[in-house]
Amino acid sequence: MKKGFFILIIVLAVATISISIFIPSSISVAGYKTTNCSSASVARLFERNGETKKWWPGEIINDSNFSFQNTHYTITKSNVLGITINIEISDLKLTGELNAILLNKDSSAIQLQYQSFNAGMNPIKRITDYYKALSLKKQLNLILDSFKKFAENKKNIYGLDIVETKVKDSSLISTKKSFTQYPTNKDIDELINILKQHIATNGGVEKDYPMLNIRINEENKYEAMVAIPLMKDIPIKDDIIIKKMVLGNILETKVIGGPSTITQSENALKDYVKDYGKVSPAIPFQLMVTNRYKETDTAKWITVLKYPVF
Repeated sequence: MKKGFFILIIVLAVATISISIFIPSSISVAGYKTTNCSSASVARLFERNGETKKWWPGEIINDSNFSFQNTHYTITKSNVLGITINIEISDLKLTGELNAILLNKDSSAIQLQYQSFNAGMNPIKRITDYYKALSLKKQLNLILDSFKKFAENKKNIYGLDIVETKVKDSSLISTKKSFTQYPTNKDIDELINILKQHIATNGGVEKDYPMLNIRINEENKYEAMVAIPLMKDIPIKDDIIIKKMVLGNILETKVIGGPSTITQSENALKDYVKDYGKVSPAIPFQLMVTNRYKETDTAKWITVLKYPVF
């Protein structure tokens, strides 16, 4: 009987020592995923607290409270620097930080790290806390996978399907005019018709839809520049000139809607250019697929925004 008791004591002692060796008293849970998304793009998602529910893999309670595999998550802070999360699993409460690490201009690492917690000397508690940590680690990987998949879809961040392609039209015939007020669709149509008439008179062939760029010039007036791609150069005169496009890279996105939608999309495209550290060798422009003067329903306008970059 004494021998059995002695063996039991030895087994318990060995088990306790083994637990102390293999399960540290201070337990940390952290992980990361690399993503084909700039850190600046990720930061835009971080600051949109209300959009967390769009990528969260578990149950959504409200904009700040979520659950996943018997663990409660609460977002306490969300800004461009990252997201602070409080978690509660059984009697364990921790705070974690979700943030982005810059890798290069078009990729980043998304990291989720919880504060370390003390499992104590009690071997039973140490084991149960260890298994809680394993559960959190599994959840962490699934959360990061879900965020990664969402972030790598540019439309989820910018609201646009943005593609990078090559400039196809090297020869443009162009003219411009300044206005004291924002140019109307009639004003733009008149400029386009001037170009179309000049093209027809000089035996030119149009290659694509009319292009438009409107800016505030040095005289603090609205300057509208229109252009039409040509199959080949034709003679010029007065304010009608030939512009040459470098056959480099260009961003494109299709927009359906009126002026406010187009402006919003232009701003989003500028954000994309900034986030990915791109530089523009030429002015961005609108390719007007729809004749805006004839189509009065702006909801039917189709525009392709183009942004030369390198």
